[in-house]
Amino acid sequence: MEAELIKQYEPLVRHLEEPIREIVPAMWRLPFVVDTGYTCSGHALAQPSAAYADGGRIGRYGWYPHRAILEFAFSKDEELLVTRDSFRRDLAGAAAECDGVTIRFDDVYGSERDYLPHSRIPAVNFSEDYTANVPELEKTMESVELIESLLTSFWE
Repeated sequence: MEAELIKQYEPLVRHLEEPIREIVPAMWRLPFVVDTGYTCSGHALAQPSAAYADGGRIGRYGWYPHRAILEFAFSKDEELLVTRDSFRRDLAGAAAECDGVTIRFDDVYGSERDYLPHSRIPAVNFSEDYTANVPELEKTMESVELIESLLTSFWE
């Protein structure tokens, strides 16, 4: 990403959840990344007002198994294609496994775009969204701990 764009984004890093607080700024420095869009570390619980109506409650929170998301605007520079595509393959194959349950970025959507993510700033790029879906599990505290463990392992 361009240095000026990184400078604009850096004050926002403190609002990111751990452990992606370290990952997102590292992605900005990859030579084939033009911009990043929406990113979420994923989680299993939320405030009751945001939880699924039929999900039940766990303690004072509601069930809300939310996917982990990474959104990239990749460069279309011919000199960076091999490195970019190698990174894309590695990311699509990354996984975390515990007790027979696995999460991976196996839901990928990409398209050619004329603008940076979530903006009207012109920039030709190949935009790609990677989603790691949280598996369907019984709604228990043990499941919450497993999901959180998987997500943390995945990001680490």
